[in-house]
Amino acid sequence: MLRRHIQDAAFYWQQLDTAPQEPGLRAERLQHFARLLAAHLEGLTVAGSAAWPDALAALQRWRKPGEAFAASHVALNLADAEAQAALLAQVARHPDLLLRGLIGGLMVASTGAAQRFNEAAWAQTGSDAKPKQVQMVAALRSCALRGTEVPPTVMAAVLTHTNPAVRAAACRASKGAASLLPLLQDGDLCVRAEAAIALGPQSTAAVNVLLQAVLAQAQVCQQATGWTRMQAQRRLARWLRHLAWLMNPTEQQHEVASLLGQLPLREALRFTLFLGDPAHLGFVLKALDDEEQARWAGFVWQSLTGVDLIEQGLTSPEPLVDLDAGLTRARQDGDQGLPLPDAQAVRAHPVNATLPLRAGHRVLHGQDLTPARLATLLRIESNQPQLLRAVAAQAWNALVRQSQSPETALRIQLRAGAIALLAQDQALANRS
Repeated sequence: MLRRHIQDAAFYWQQLDTAPQEPGLRAERLQHFARLLAAHLEGLTVAGSAAWPDALAALQRWRKPGEAFAASHVALNLADAEAQAALLAQVARHPDLLLRGLIGGLMVASTGAAQRFNEAAWAQTGSDAKPKQVQMVAALRSCALRGTEVPPTVMAAVLTHTNPAVRAAACRASKGAASLLPLLQDGDLCVRAEAAIALGPQSTAAVNVLLQAVLAQAQVCQQATGWTRMQAQRRLARWLRHLAWLMNPTEQQHEVASLLGQLPLREALRFTLFLGDPAHLGFVLKALDDEEQARWAGFVWQSLTGVDLIEQGLTSPEPLVDLDAGLTRARQDGDQGLPLPDAQAVRAHPVNATLPLRAGHRVLHGQDLTPARLATLLRIESNQPQLLRAVAAQAWNALVRQSQSPETALRIQLRAGAIALLAQDQALANRS
């Protein structure tokens, strides 16, 4: 029974963690996953110390983020120094792979458990030991997600830490302090990008720094393979959605068009979706001719315009599936339920003539991104695809940041995944 709790907790957390990237996973299904995850975590909590040997064994065997999440949940609940040391030792062997799971465990931990973990990290800011540095990164990232203040003396130390992963995590937790300005010229790509994101509109240089980081990361993605490529693409997707709100659609149309031409097509379409500027609808329409990305381009077009491809009869017949062929990007999109658009019919739709007249605005489903509209999209009962809820969440965060109004300062964290979006649902209802 314990092994089943561990396996299923790892599985359902993985679904929630990847949900903001998924166009085919809707909010109500996600809520179901969240409930199942909560049930399995409760089982592990009730088991207490009896769950730790199996949780550690699963992490050692599979070495996946989901197992790191389950083991983190158990170890943090136990408040056992030896268990947490064993956990950190495992994560430190494959930090790029397992750190997400540890951070996820911190996000569902009690306030007291997370605080104890963080305080232990703050006491080791000068340590060269890899497990201690992993703990520092996890603590900083969880503080960024929870909105917890990092002690000023600790922040000063981690912003100049020798480990670039610690510096990058410190940027996330810094809340845009002016002390980040030197890090825009850091020797590490990730540190420069995270400093630019943290500073945002406070620095006129931030947008250009992040733009160059995006282009460099796109090259990394092109050259990487396997899990390394998956991680690189996840990082690129994060930077792109932030860049979309740092760039000014009205004043930087030329720069946006240039960026779209330099990015891989899928990432360019993703950026167009988060940017939301109808001026670039023509780019999306052209992408319908790409066999690999046609379904994805159709989803982006439908999301921007609000015209449902299936309801409006704008789809092509589904081709026969060759079960012996390799798994292509187009096949994956089809498996997720994205329809195959009829490119000629889509191009003939009148919305392509009317929506671009609102160039310079930010739209989703053909409507301007107002707080009331965003709140509607984010609510569970809207049952929107989780990727569109992620777009709405990013827009909400950006609007809150721009307004600097405490009355509207409801922060929705994408990295916390679906859990945070679900948890904020009632708060959205109260604010809108």
